[in-house]
Amino acid sequence: MSVWLRALSGLGFVLSLWGSFFPGWGWLGWLAPGFFYLVAGGAGWKWGLARGAFWGGLFFMLELAPLFALGEFLGPLVVVPWLALSLYGALFFAALGAVVGSLGSAFVWAGAWALLEAARGAGPWGFPFGALPQTLVGSPFLGAAAWGGPVLLSLAVAWTGAALAKGVRHPKWLAAALIAPLSLALLASLPQGTKPTGELSVALVQSGIPQSEKLDRANLPAMVERYRELLSRVPAGVELVVAPENVLPGFLLEETPLLAPFQEAARRLGAPLLVGTGVRQGDAVFNSVALLSPAGEPVDIYHKHQLVPFGEYLPGRGLWRRLGLESLLLRFLPYDLTPGPPPRPLNNFGVMICFESLFPGLSRRLVRGGAEVLLVLTNDAWFGETRFLWEHFMLGALRAAETGRALVQVAQTGISGVFLPGGEPGPRLQVGEPGVLVARVPLRGGSTPYVRWGQAPALALAGLMVLVGLIRLRPRRL
Repeated sequence: MSVWLRALSGLGFVLSLWGSFFPGWGWLGWLAPGFFYLVAGGAGWKWGLARGAFWGGLFFMLELAPLFALGEFLGPLVVVPWLALSLYGALFFAALGAVVGSLGSAFVWAGAWALLEAARGAGPWGFPFGALPQTLVGSPFLGAAAWGGPVLLSLAVAWTGAALAKGVRHPKWLAAALIAPLSLALLASLPQGTKPTGELSVALVQSGIPQSEKLDRANLPAMVERYRELLSRVPAGVELVVAPENVLPGFLLEETPLLAPFQEAARRLGAPLLVGTGVRQGDAVFNSVALLSPAGEPVDIYHKHQLVPFGEYLPGRGLWRRLGLESLLLRFLPYDLTPGPPPRPLNNFGVMICFESLFPGLSRRLVRGGAEVLLVLTNDAWFGETRFLWEHFMLGALRAAETGRALVQVAQTGISGVFLPGGEPGPRLQVGEPGVLVARVPLRGGSTPYVRWGQAPALALAGLMVLVGLIRLRPRRL
């Protein structure tokens, strides 16, 4: 392939993968792996690694451009997390490029993509933004996530791209490209093991307060009144009220005037209420969600388990101190939050905080613990009205499809809304505006295959595909 065709393929990869995360454009995700394989295929491991790193880095620079919304708070330093995260993401595409460049098997390509994408989303440094499974939100294939989680979806889309790339020179491969979408459609149509247990009338309270206003405690009286007015709109008969992560810049369980509007609403409605707040216990500070009883009393609490590096804690703070840079960073992160224990349901509510909804293992754990509905309390107002709001929200559709549970998200400025148990979209509020959304969401019991077995079967299938590809590539003895 000529240099110009490889360059066009690289550009096609970046634009198709990036474009696939816009609403209605998910079909582009089926093409993106094919373009990547054309870029790196047959280049040898060194050139494959270099091309994967270059085009992967370019993709992440574009994908993570919404981070520049943090410039309002970080100033020019916003370039540092943008560049660091872009380079981190590029490492995985560099590894994939080395595999694709040195091995010519579609089986190896697809299996390696799925395994490396799973690795990118795992552990405390997991970063699953910009991954193939998100491209299937809103499609008839999403329900297959109940059988194998995001790894299965990633493997299917990567296989289709591999077959299309092979089909450029060998048209017989084009028929093989149909195997994955047909398989996903079949799996999505099968019974998934959950059962209805009732309905829940839930009210989502979206304040619409910009982050710059929220950070100024001088605005506290106006913000408290904003919540009091919104809570007064919640009609009688609601069975649960949910307010966002860290609703006010304070510690609500210590500062009773800040907690009062929420307690009053719980008592008036005779319904439990979930509200996000900071919590101090000795030297530890947690990002938490408090459950208020219908009498307005705090009866249970969840401390965020999966913290965001550089957002909620500073990795290697001692090293930054020795380098003389801690004083600079203290302005943005004066202390580290403390991670809570592994998540557990509050009553039958599976609560997650902010970016915890990115990680499928957390929602799976909550459902295995008895959660009949998933609830995400978040503050995405840091990112204005950029595409990050949509990408974070759409990950809720994946968690709903994987677990067979409805997922409800409430955010400070949006997106607040509902996904039904199969990942189908429900009602949602307008971004950036204050409002109250009342929705009836189904409660579910039972377990999907993914909840029972996790990602192990899909990871094993991806590994098996790599193994089959390697065996097929071995020279045959005469």
